[in-house]
Amino acid sequence: MMLRGCLLFLLSVASVQGASITVTNNIGPINTNSVVDYRGVPVDGGWAALGTISDPTTLVTVTGGVDLLQVFTVFDGTEGPVNSSPFAGTFTIQSLGEVAINTTDFAGAPMYLVLTDSPSLESSGLGFAILEIGTFPAFEPAVDTVFVDATSNIVARPWVSGTPHTLAPSPIGGQNPAITLGAPEPSSSLLMCLAGLLLAARRRR
Repeated sequence: MMLRGCLLFLLSVASVQGASITVTNNIGPINTNSVVDYRGVPVDGGWAALGTISDPTTLVTVTGGVDLLQVFTVFDGTEGPVNSSPFAGTFTIQSLGEVAINTTDFAGAPMYLVLTDSPSLESSGLGFAILEIGTFPAFEPAVDTVFVDATSNIVARPWVSGTPHTLAPSPIGGQNPAITLGAPEPSSSLLMCLAGLLLAARRRR
């Protein structure tokens, strides 16, 4: 009788546990690909979040936090900081385990990771990138760890100048590829300067 009660208790506990999904770019002191801004500086004080995109075709028009919030839904609290611990520009986020994924629209849907250089999705500007990093599990029990690096599929990112690299987060010399966030658009002053140059060129003709 006691054994039966223990089995029923264990089954009841298992039934309320949800998917456990971890996403990280911490792949050790040699192989980690840091998250960097458009200048190649490792992000310290950014944000990472895992979820789904309601309409992937709208990604080309996303320009910051307001647009992101309209199309992106975070999965079960899977979000957290991008900072300098344990290495420069690293993050590790994990779901709360409170959602049975097979009962949601997340089941079998593409996984999207949003990385920003701001401390929240709401406050993010043009310094962000959206990556497609796999597919959500369709059934429980679901336990998954996704390692992210510079080869991950970046599906949306504002204008970026070049492909900066960052020093490998290790005592070993050399450089690792970096996960690069978007850069600010050209400033209005720069656009005015270009317009002035064009006008001057036309007058010379």
